[in-house]
Order: sequence, then C-alpha cells, then structure tokens
Amino acid sequence: EWDRAVIEGKCISEGIELVRNLGNTIPSIMTPVFLAQNAKSLETDTVKVKILSLSQIQKLGMGCFLAVSQGSIHEPKFIILEYFAGDKKEAPTVLVGKGITYDSGGISLKPADALIDMKFDMLGGATVLGAILAASKLKIKKNIVGLIPACENMPSGTAYRPDDILTAMNGKTVLVENTDAEGRLILADALVYAAKYKPKEVIDLATLTGHCLIALGNERSGLFTQDDQLATDLLSASNQVGELLWRLP
Repeated sequence: EWDRAVIEGKCISEGIELVRNLGNTIPSIMTPVFLAQNAKSLETDTVKVKILSLSQIQKLGMGCFLAVSQGSIHEPKFIILEYFAGDKKEAPTVLVGKGITYDSGGISLKPADALIDMKFDMLGGATVLGAILAASKLKIKKNIVGLIPACENMPSGTAYRPDDILTAMNGKTVLVENTDAEGRLILADALVYAAKYKPKEVIDLATLTGHCLIALGNERSGLFTQDDQLATDLLSASNQVGELLWRLP
C-alpha cells in the first residue's frame, strides 16, 4: 500500500507540476502555439492529441472563439486530447479548459492593476493538461477527453468590439457588451464541440470572473451545475484532495 501510494502521489504531482510551470510561464512565451506544443508533448500510446489550426477552426464555424482571437498576432489553436482507456461503449467525461494565454480585456481594456497576473488566464486549459497527464500515468480505466480553446485577448485594429454580434458553432448569436467577458465566448464554442462525443458529463474549468472571488474568497472555487449527482461527486472529490469547491445557485 505504501509503494502504491508513493507511485500515485508521484503521478499526481507530475500533473500538478505541469500546471504550475505552464501557469508561471511569462506571457511573451506562453502563446497559443506554445500551449499547443506542450499539449502535443503529452502524446503517448494512450493519449492522442490533435491541434486544430485557424483554417480548421473557421471551417467549424466557431465564431465566438475566432472573434476573441482576432485582435492578436498569435493564431488561435483548438487543442483536443483523447484518453480512451475504459470500455469502448462507455461515454467519455469531457474536460473543457479556458486557454486565454493572456487577457488584456481587449478593447474593454482592464485597469493597469488588473493586468497583473493575466498570464494565469490559461490555467483552466493547463489544468485539463495536468489532469490528462495524471490520468494516463495512473492508468485510470476511464474515457476522458480534454478540449482547450487557446488564444490571446488583445486590443488592436482587428480586435472584436462591444456591440458586435457573434455566431457560435451551433448557430446561436451573442451580443458583445464587454470584450473582457471573453472566457464564456471561447468556452461556448468548446462546449458545443464537446457534444460531438455524446459525453457522460462535461466539466469546464476556467478563471472566468473576479466576482467569484468576491463571493467566495481565495480558498474555494465556485461550482455551478444543475446535476445534483455530479455536484455531490465533485464536492466529495474536492474534499478528498483538498481542492475545495462551493456550490452556487
């Protein structure tokens, strides 16, 4: 039991270390391409990684994701990781992570103080990479898919604007009132894409809004779901590992 626990601890810590290293990478290096390269480095016999280019994202009609990315000189990347180690008939769990490699707020520019630490706005995506890495090293008998829309949110002559109306991958339209609400836009297209897998459950992770910190402080992450069983499972897991959650309405 001791030996097994040490091995498990090492596998989990390697996933955590990956997330921390990616989060602490300076934003001039942490571009969508850099994040995609790090995802590609996780490819093994059990982990398949596919990186969608700008033209492929355009073909899919991910209008929300594309709009957020268009202000940056760095092309967006849509990162797909597939770890299928469970029963072939079992529907997968899909993890979706926000991958804004730097968030200036776009044309709705953040105040100077709020620009500090915006390199961390890709930690949802990094966490998905860390979770897939840990799961593969632990040889977990589950089917898990990771999806990460990766781009920069920058102000420029090509940036999307307040009052723009965007069309998501499923045809729904979105009126932009503030370009610093970019996370929900890129996640929207990623969540539509997640439906392709006919998943058992979809869990998205994001540094989405500072207002959650106002509500809950630094110790717990906000949990939103209409699925009571999923909420119970996540809260139980969070208590076991000390990554505390708090369910919000």
